[in-house]
This record gives sequence, structure tokens and C-alpha cells, in this order.
Amino acid sequence: MTEKSVKCALWLREQAVQPGDIIGICTHNHLESYVPLLAALYVGAISNPWDNELSPTTARFFLSLTRPKIVFANVNSIECLARIVEEDHLDIKLVVFGELAGFEGASLTRVLHSQNMAKIDEFECSKLTTPNQIATIVCSSGTSGFPKGTEISHASMINYMTHVKIHDLRGHISMWTPSMRWYCGLFIVIKAILDCSKRIIVPDYDDDDELCHFIEKYEARMTDYGGLCARQTKYSKPGSCGFVCETGRLKVVDPNTGRILEANKTGEIWAKSSYMMNGYYNNPEATKNAIDSDGWLHTGDLGYYDDDGEIFLIDRISEFINYRAIKISPAEIEALIQQHPAVLEVAVVAVSHDIEEEHAMAFVAKIPGKEATELDITDLVEQNMPWYCRLHAGVKFMQRLPRTATGKIAKKELKQIAKNYTTN
Repeated sequence: MTEKSVKCALWLREQAVQPGDIIGICTHNHLESYVPLLAALYVGAISNPWDNELSPTTARFFLSLTRPKIVFANVNSIECLARIVEEDHLDIKLVVFGELAGFEGASLTRVLHSQNMAKIDEFECSKLTTPNQIATIVCSSGTSGFPKGTEISHASMINYMTHVKIHDLRGHISMWTPSMRWYCGLFIVIKAILDCSKRIIVPDYDDDDELCHFIEKYEARMTDYGGLCARQTKYSKPGSCGFVCETGRLKVVDPNTGRILEANKTGEIWAKSSYMMNGYYNNPEATKNAIDSDGWLHTGDLGYYDDDGEIFLIDRISEFINYRAIKISPAEIEALIQQHPAVLEVAVVAVSHDIEEEHAMAFVAKIPGKEATELDITDLVEQNMPWYCRLHAGVKFMQRLPRTATGKIAKKELKQIAKNYTTN
């Protein structure tokens, strides 16, 4: 591991990569995916992991957003990237993991073979000019549009690894499937190294039987299924997100007046911590909207804390539906519809209305073999929720709901579909 990553770092320096330059990483999990990540850290460059299942539109967006000097990509992505680099006349060097017949660029295999073993012992990492120097740019989920590049500093990364005790991997054989496009995937790669933990590396498998085979074969003893249930303790109240961590600060603010609210009053949650992002890369307007001049992150989440200090989230402010000057939470409607025995998944979005501002429309995917009608769903909401929460724009059934690259329901796409329904 050390040998390969240092060889890659030496090669990066040969390519005139300087501290602050950006190195794209577009790949699934495999035995060498960590190599350019560590090499970038060694030379003070900024790693920028992407989703490896790229459409040409998304690939072009990533390349224009961060303008990486070099991109390491797997064989499934490299040809798409090469075509865009050529078409857009971009000065970006591409490196493929492994070998690909017909690809004229560099390969990681040849990069590693080109380095002299004698140089490894003499190698020294670049020194940071400040702890707030950017270590990595991780793309947001892009639920409501194209992803934004979140800047994670070296200080933020170190503080997160130091204070988040839930991911103590020491003594564990661990396995996880998220690639480095997720911050948790990138974080655990480094954490496993720091904790000297044995890690089972698997791609983004959809085959449950194969995953179970790996768990049994390598005797994995640590499982983690999502942030919410991982942080739920036996002392927490149902629906609680827990308490503010020891290095964090939180306040609930009235989004209209900016007044700080007391316990059990719903408002926007503002937060501070020692492992916050610096901001959004190359997007000062989004950064200004997210982090104020006093360093508070305006999360965009509506929630409250109770008398015991436990935190409860209600919904995203941006997702609220404005109906006759009343703000409606889609999440509350979704939670009710999800209880229907025929519903597999549901999303509720706003549809513009000339008189009443917005109406709610529900998109529903049914469990195979089970039935539900539009009337079943609208009656369920009408009988169990206030009058203003009714699905005035109706219910649309889909085989499956569209999702973003990170697995979230793509509400931006659903809003466009809803708009098409109402205009046709």
C-alpha cells in the first residue's frame, strides 16, 4: 500500500502537480482505488472523487466544475471522459486503472512500474501551509440539481476521525460497499488505515447472496446500515437524531425573523463543528447562503430540540409546499402514504398553481403483486391529515422512482415530470 501510493505521488510530482491542484478519481471500489487518493494527500493536492457511472452530461459538469489536472478513471468511464476532453479541448491528463486496449493515455499499472524503488525511502510529503487547506472535494448528492463540490479541509478530516467514535475500526474486519464518491466511503478508507483494520474491498454490489458469501468467507464482524440507525441508541426517543456531539454547537432559528428559538419550537437548524466543510468549491454564492459571517452553517433543515436536548428533524425547508400561504411538509405526507401495505416507495412534490400557489402531487411505486388506486392514496391522506395536506394535484404511479447517483430520490426530476403532467 505504501509503495504504490508513494510511487503514484512521485509520478504526480513528475507531472508538475503542485499543492492545491485537483486530482479527479472516477472509479468503483477495487484494490488500487485508494492509490491516487493517498498520493494526492502526500503531495498536497486535492482529491475529487466522482460517481463512476457517469452520463456525458454529468462528466462534462464535473470536469468544468473542478478543472482537475489529472483524472484517474476505471475502464467503464475512461472513454466517456476521453471523448469530452478531446471535444472540449481540455488540458487534462487521463489515467486508466489497469489496462484498456486502444486507450492511448497513461495507465496506473505503467505509472507504478515507471518509478524507481530507490526514491521511495527518500520521499517526503508536502507540508501544509494551513490546517484549513482543502484535502478533498466531495460532491453533494445533487437531489435538487447538479451536485455541488463540498470542500473538506485537512483539519476537518482529522477532527472527524478523532471525534467520531462510532467508526472505531480497531480489531474489526470490516466491509462496506460505498465508493469514495460518498464522504463516508472516502473517510472509512483512511480510517481503516489509521486503525490498522483489515478491510474487505467489494464493488457496488447488488447481489445480496454474494455479499453474504464475502461476509462468511472473511468473517466480517462489523456492520453499519446507514447514518440514522447507526447513531440510534437504546436511550434515544423514537424519531430522535440524538444529542449534539461534544465538539459541535447547534441552535434553532426562526427562518423568517432570525430569532433564536427555545426548546420544542420548530425552526431552521444552524450548526457549528470542528469538522464542517469550508464551503462549496468555486461557488461563492452557495457558500454565502450556507455559512454566515459568524461561521454558522444554515443546514436548511427544519427541526427542534426537546427539553432533554434531543434533536428531531422534520423536513427540508426547500422541499416545503406552499399552499394558500400554509407551509406543508412533504415528508409527513410521505410517511403516512408509506404505511399503505401496497406502497414500496413514495415522493411528494409541489406543482405550481395559478391561484393557490402550489399543490401536492404524490409519486408512488407499488410493491410487486399488490394493488392500490389513486383513490386509495388520496383517501388515506384526506382521512388522516389536515385538509390543506390533501393531494390536490393527484397521484401518479411509477414502476420505480428515479434516483440520483447517490441513491436518493431525484425530486428535481419528479418535479419536471409533475410539471409535464399539468401542462399537457
